[in-house]
Amino acid sequence: MLHNIRAADHEDRCFSFERNYGGMERKGKNKTGNDYDVTLSGGQLRVDTVTDDRSLIVNLGELRLGQLGLQPVAKLEGLVRAAAMTRYENPDDKAPTVKLPALLGHGYFVWTDDSDSDSSSLFEIVDFGERCVLDWHATEDGAFGRGSVLSPAGGIQLSTLALKLRAAALQVRTDADAPLLLKQPRVVLQARSGAVGGNPCRIELGRGHSAYFDRISKEPLPFGVQATIDDDSLGYCEGGRIPPDQVLVITKASWRGDAIGDTNGGGCFHVRLGDTDLVKTERSDGVLEDTWQGRVEIRPGQEDRVFLEISNSSRGEVVFEGHFEQLRR
Repeated sequence: MLHNIRAADHEDRCFSFERNYGGMERKGKNKTGNDYDVTLSGGQLRVDTVTDDRSLIVNLGELRLGQLGLQPVAKLEGLVRAAAMTRYENPDDKAPTVKLPALLGHGYFVWTDDSDSDSSSLFEIVDFGERCVLDWHATEDGAFGRGSVLSPAGGIQLSTLALKLRAAALQVRTDADAPLLLKQPRVVLQARSGAVGGNPCRIELGRGHSAYFDRISKEPLPFGVQATIDDDSLGYCEGGRIPPDQVLVITKASWRGDAIGDTNGGGCFHVRLGDTDLVKTERSDGVLEDTWQGRVEIRPGQEDRVFLEISNSSRGEVVFEGHFEQLRR
């Protein structure tokens, strides 16, 4: 991993603990698919490297990696809990980007958590000149660890410590997410708007939404009345985050809506499911109504891939139905 590198050499500022691989060693071959655990840019360490990433990084202080196993575990868990509260404090929105200063001689904890990774790592920055050099230790299950440093004699195993810190972070995130988890495999999204200057009023499966709504209703919206230019922009979501150990398999979608438009421009009625636009139009002569059947898997962290979007005197609603399956990493 390099400290001061051109933007074109992004991979040269990345490292994967999971695959024991950095961009500098790639020799023209990308072994990670750009799914690295940590990147370095402008002296900042960053761990949310893919779109469904909910990873966490914590500065554990000025400590050698070999000393971490000799530190009071409760103190380190406290640092992780505090960082996790900041990271996951508003689960109704996308978690903020996580960046920390890269400091020579400091130890860090990283929980890599995305749709295909769940690993815990500890590392120390041992050189920070032209190159940023790490000593590190990583594990998935605590039984097997890998890295450049062995656990200290007389202290807790680094793999065991990494999992204890992951457990502390997971508890904070679970508590924050609990009220917003999807309780059943059925989702209802509704939206209607007057003139919004062509801006998208989007509402997502996981309750995320664009900033152009006047408000998000706690009650379902009436569909029968056509939207007019002076109407407020309203959204409604009967959905939530997919439970972390589940996959939502959507097998049916039913929608109705229109794209009328006004003096601000064309309207919009757009229903998205994964990689597929079930309906997308800027103008309709009347109400568009249809049903799709098939199979699309939506994993935790991919809630923003399922949405309803309208604009400019338009309205719409969609019901997604399916079932849960156990998540396989």
